[in-house]
Amino acid sequence: TTIKNCAVVGTTIYHGGYSNAGGLVGWMDGGSISNSYSTASVESYDYYAGGLVGDAENVEITNSYATGSVYSEMSSAGGLVGGTENCSISNSYSTAEVYSGGDSAGGLVGFADNVQISNSYATGSVSGAFDTGGLVGYAVNMEITNSYATGSAYSDMTNNGGLIGCADGDLSGTGNYYNSETGLDAIGYDYGSSNTMTYEAKTLAELQSPALLESMGYTRDAGWRIENGVPVLMVFDPPATGGTPAGAINFQIGIHSGESSNITLNLGFALDGVNDLYGIGLDTTTDYLTKIDDLLSVVSNKATEYGAVQNRLESALEEISTQYENLVSTRSTIRDADIAEVSSQYIQQQILQQASATLMATANQTPAIALQLI
Repeated sequence: TTIKNCAVVGTTIYHGGYSNAGGLVGWMDGGSISNSYSTASVESYDYYAGGLVGDAENVEITNSYATGSVYSEMSSAGGLVGGTENCSISNSYSTAEVYSGGDSAGGLVGFADNVQISNSYATGSVSGAFDTGGLVGYAVNMEITNSYATGSAYSDMTNNGGLIGCADGDLSGTGNYYNSETGLDAIGYDYGSSNTMTYEAKTLAELQSPALLESMGYTRDAGWRIENGVPVLMVFDPPATGGTPAGAINFQIGIHSGESSNITLNLGFALDGVNDLYGIGLDTTTDYLTKIDDLLSVVSNKATEYGAVQNRLESALEEISTQYENLVSTRSTIRDADIAEVSSQYIQQQILQQASATLMATANQTPAIALQLI
């Protein structure tokens, strides 16, 4: 059975006196769950209650989360999964508050036997009669890697731990953390298991540090983004549309008002479906190469449009430059013609002035000549 891209939102799952109550699935044996979540409140008055799955056996859970609340009257309550056996949980989390009237209450998993948990976390508070843990309530033969819990774990009687309430069998894994401010040990009680798992207590502020979270593998390459100190799965982000497309820009490239003197460029474009790429490496059933080719085609087409407008602007610039040179040349020719005309008039005036002076001189000499003759 394969469950993918499924969600249950805003409801209450009430299971009365029966076992196996889950926000999305009650009981599942074999298969996988991915890219799914539940915000439902789960109530069971028997065994195995989980924010996403009540009881899971031989199931692979990836890229999933639960944010509601979980209540089990009897035992085995988990923020994500109530009871698990021979399962793997990765890139998943729970923020649900968890309560078990009996044993095995965990922020992520209530009861776990032969389970691998990696890059997963729990932030909800946990309470129960005994065997309560911030991440796992009762753990048998587990491997936990790069996972952490920030919530408190309260037990009416005994066996409560910041990471695991009660441990049995072989425990292994590295890079795990729990909240030191809860005042709890990492493991509430250990039945003498072979424990090689590494863990460390950190303050809540340290557990919300982007540097620490990224060092644990909560990175964009792995499908996470950090929001207010908490890793969030990007696969559930709204589809990216490139935001609000930018408006158009109009270039006036001529002196006229017609289309030939205007160039319009639409700056905006949308990359619909880019969020689908967050599943690369996590989902092997989707043809991501085709999706990448489609997105590259959109970018390439817009780049071609930009290039065409750029070429048009360069051509218009050359034309304007040529027109300017012609205008300067014409003006120079006109000015040269004006200077020639004025020079000609000036010479004419000089000739007339000289002729007038000669006539005046001749007229002034006439009386003197007459007196000499007398």
